[in-house]
Amino acid sequence: MIFAPVVESGSSEVINGGQFVCAQKMSVYAGMQRKGLTMTIGPSALLWTADAIRNMPPDPDDDDAATDHARNAAANVLEKCTVLAPCSICPVSIDQFEHDILLRWQLNDKGLVLTCPGEPSRKPSLYRERIRNDRAVNPEVLADASGKDLAQCMAWMLAPESIGV
Repeated sequence: MIFAPVVESGSSEVINGGQFVCAQKMSVYAGMQRKGLTMTIGPSALLWTADAIRNMPPDPDDDDAATDHARNAAANVLEKCTVLAPCSICPVSIDQFEHDILLRWQLNDKGLVLTCPGEPSRKPSLYRERIRNDRAVNPEVLADASGKDLAQCMAWMLAPESIGV
């Protein structure tokens, strides 16, 4: 399992010729600090995560070690999301489970899990939920998840509940 304990400095980055500002990231981070949480939020967060996945050691339990297919699928979805998402969040954990890779995010009373399968015959999927009183409500599963789907989920997670996305 890998945890992401850093906040990226700066508040904007030029992506695809346009200026995108992640103005809320420091206020989101300040709220997380009050809750005792830390997380990387910024334009490069998922690139760091993709690099960590490519370089993470295999799980010591051979039954759980992620396959190369799972690693490549996870890195590809993350890198494609980075092109589309001006601001993203590093996952709170990255797990190897039954040859798959599971990435988990939780922020603003919302949860997200990206599952990248170890078998080439299966596609990545996204599970998202709202969290109320430590329980999942309104869960949704997106089969055959893409970088675009993850980018939309990043925007949804970063948006305060009153805005929704």
